[in-house]
Amino acid sequence: MIDFIEHVTKDRGWELINQAKKIGKRVWVLTPLWWDTNEKHTNDPSLWCYGNQFNNHKSLWTKGELEAAGFVDFNWRSNYFFGTWSK
Repeated sequence: MIDFIEHVTKDRGWELINQAKKIGKRVWVLTPLWWDTNEKHTNDPSLWCYGNQFNNHKSLWTKGELEAAGFVDFNWRSNYFFGTWSK
């Protein structure tokens, strides 16, 4: 789930995390800890993501929320959470 869950709503993100934990032995997550809708990039015709609405951010995840879900923070730099969960 690298650079992914911020692109869905919080409710959908929790569903995906729970599903991943059911089927995987290990789950990694990378998500920014700062808010930006990312629309600037989506609306820039010079970028690869131009016009791709799936590139927009729809939710902000906190380090506390991810830790409460069982993710261990093993690399927290530059305002990103990069953690792992394992059975």
